[in-house]
Amino acid sequence: MKQRFSTTDVTAEVACLRQRCLGMRVANVYDLNPKTYLLKLARSGEEGEKIYLLLESGTRFHTTQVLKERPPQPSNFCLKLRKHVRTRRLEDVRQLGVDRIVDFTFGTGPATVHLILELYSSGNVILTDGRYEVLTLLRSHRDDARGMATMPRHPYPLASIRLATPVTADALAASLRDAPEGATLRGAVTGVLPFGPQVADHCLLQAGLPPLARAAEAPPSPPQLEALLAAVTRFQDWVTSLDGAPPPGYIGLAKPGESRKQRAAAAAAAEAAKAAEAAAAPEDEADLVYDDYEPLQLVQQEGRPSRPFPTFDAALDEFYSKVEGQRADVQQAQAKRAVLSKLDKTRADQEARAEALGREADLEEDQASLIEYNLDVVDAAINALNAALARGLDWRELAALIESEKAAGNPVAATVAALHLERNAATLLLRNELDLESDSDDDAQLPAPTRVEVDLGLNAAANARMRHEARKRHTAKQRRTVEANARALAAAEKRTAQQLAQVEKQATTMRAVRRPEWFERFAWFVSSENYLVLSAHDAQQSDLLVKRYLRKGDVYVHADLKGSPVTIIKNNDPSAPVPPLTISQAGAACVCRSAAWDAKIVTSAWWAHAEQVSKEGATGELLAPGAFTVKGTRHFLPPHPLVMGLGFLFVVDAASAAAHAGERAVKSADAATPAAAAAAAVQEETGADSEDDDSVASQPESDSDGQADAKPSINDTEGANTATAAQISKLDLADDIRHPRTADAASSVESNAEANRGQDAQPPSSGSIASSEDAGSSGGAGTGGLSALEAFLDGAADPRAADFARYGLVDASAAARRDDEVAGHALPAGGGGGGGKRHVSAPARRAAKK
Repeated sequence: MKQRFSTTDVTAEVACLRQRCLGMRVANVYDLNPKTYLLKLARSGEEGEKIYLLLESGTRFHTTQVLKERPPQPSNFCLKLRKHVRTRRLEDVRQLGVDRIVDFTFGTGPATVHLILELYSSGNVILTDGRYEVLTLLRSHRDDARGMATMPRHPYPLASIRLATPVTADALAASLRDAPEGATLRGAVTGVLPFGPQVADHCLLQAGLPPLARAAEAPPSPPQLEALLAAVTRFQDWVTSLDGAPPPGYIGLAKPGESRKQRAAAAAAAEAAKAAEAAAAPEDEADLVYDDYEPLQLVQQEGRPSRPFPTFDAALDEFYSKVEGQRADVQQAQAKRAVLSKLDKTRADQEARAEALGREADLEEDQASLIEYNLDVVDAAINALNAALARGLDWRELAALIESEKAAGNPVAATVAALHLERNAATLLLRNELDLESDSDDDAQLPAPTRVEVDLGLNAAANARMRHEARKRHTAKQRRTVEANARALAAAEKRTAQQLAQVEKQATTMRAVRRPEWFERFAWFVSSENYLVLSAHDAQQSDLLVKRYLRKGDVYVHADLKGSPVTIIKNNDPSAPVPPLTISQAGAACVCRSAAWDAKIVTSAWWAHAEQVSKEGATGELLAPGAFTVKGTRHFLPPHPLVMGLGFLFVVDAASAAAHAGERAVKSADAATPAAAAAAAVQEETGADSEDDDSVASQPESDSDGQADAKPSINDTEGANTATAAQISKLDLADDIRHPRTADAASSVESNAEANRGQDAQPPSSGSIASSEDAGSSGGAGTGGLSALEAFLDGAADPRAADFARYGLVDASAAARRDDEVAGHALPAGGGGGGGKRHVSAPARRAAKK
């Protein structure tokens, strides 16, 4: 697998960056590890493009869309880079000569700095001033043989850089002729074309020459030399063309475990069979892995599966992102194996200890049994040894005596295997002959003797008893060991679980860079009808919302509460009004983000059209930040519970989009007119009552002369407002019981509403909303909630009237009064008190029952 850039890769990537990144400013610098740094570039403007440029010392540089987690604290070198580079514009990106060195120029004039990335050997990242004097660097080094030193306050050695020179026929022929003994054609061409061995092979194969042939043994003929020069010239022309457009990229695929040398050898051996390989069926890419990347298709890679990309920069990002992810997975798997292996070792050690104690207990029991089976033999041997020692026999003489007695056939001496007189013990050879068949005389069936150590100070029975006590001790110790092992193993498993969780936490995660949308700077949500609702965080954002984003057809929502944010509803189709359900949700969000949330006060928000909102006061003065004047009617919404939720947005692909079509469609009844929708709702409501109720609701009353009452029918166009009021009464969302008003109370409310219509606009306060209402428009919340109702009843042409009534987005108290008027009943003063009979309409009676 390819690990680092070649000279060709550097040249191609520099062309990509020049096309994409020049003119962008450095927003910040991050360090991902001691050798990898990330530059966040951004264009000017609020919606400017943001690009992440990744620089890895000695390996690579490219833009990326996938980021690793950054360390919590930046390194000292990263802080120095931030000090000199941040906020400066990227003015130039160029390759120094034909070396794998890239020079990034930031700023102009005296503030110019150069960030130099070295991609050869161990690599380096060097920051210099405009005169290429080193300010700081990642790694200091010096070469005394060449007289070079790369360290702070030293000039960067620009004189050592190889310059690009065109390849001529004489230079190419001289390189092939003067090649050292044993050098290949690849090495000879690389000497004059310093773009790496891959490019040399590409040119040689185009000329029909084998790259691995010896230059001295098989020198190319003049026609072959001309063909090689033409191939080299074509490659140089390709390099020159990179200044105009970035090159495409190609990622080569290979089988897992297949090395580059194996592929190169196979390609050289199968050069004559290219046609057959091209005709062969392509391999399944699912079984292949990323192997290398190139900015152009090389001859030696023809017929090999690969993935094309529009730019070489995109190919690099895809290649290294996947490799980094695989590398992170491998490291995490290794860390998990190390933690689990410790647990396995602990478990095996605990089991081995318990098994050892069990074996010792069994051995003690077996030896005690052997002593009990051979009590006479053991006593005879102990007595004989004690008698010899009592006579003062030397230990060496005693051992010699035992050997002579064994030779003489003494059965007691035959049982003595060894003497341990320093601890007053002896080892006897004992066997269990009692369990054998009594009629068997075959010595082959006798068990092998067992070595049993006995204490010469005790008799046979005492030695057996000592063995039984030792067996009991070992058994008790084994039991305690098993219990302790269980506790230790549980602790080890708990510790292992913690370590695995730590490994999961510390694992390097890769995340794709998502470009934030323009509205994400505000508090925002998408309504259930797919309308974008935006709320400001502060006064500056309030001005930004109104000045820049509030357009014709949008809706302005606010609440007369401390901390209430300026909220707007974006309408993508100004020809159609915003549905009432969306306005209700925006009002609820506005109230929940105000001081009503902490005070637990259920109150109302209001809305207005975009053209009603102005930044100028009543006398033309410019209002303070966050303050606006609303001219005309403010439509108050009913109180809404203080409830908010948390939602997640998922991005679906094109194949799944059809399954989600219509999920966030407008739920309002737009097909019917307001009058028809209200009439249908009233007919549906009254149709469920008794015949008396139906006659009252649908039959007009007659005067004494037999003429019908002049009250309008609900099926008439003129009666749309009255029908809307009845529908509002049915669909009240305030969750409280509204009793019908008396005729006097209703007329009193009407007079208050008329008085409030003529009020002038109050001067706005800083950070609040000012209201400047025209004559004839409704007042605020002091009218008992009639402002929203009268706004729609007085202007029946508004197509949202029926929808507001359908969702109960106006006050139901006024609706109950209007519903009584439709039924043709006037209530006596006092709300039905006194001696008169109280007549209540069917919808009002059902509301009272609820």
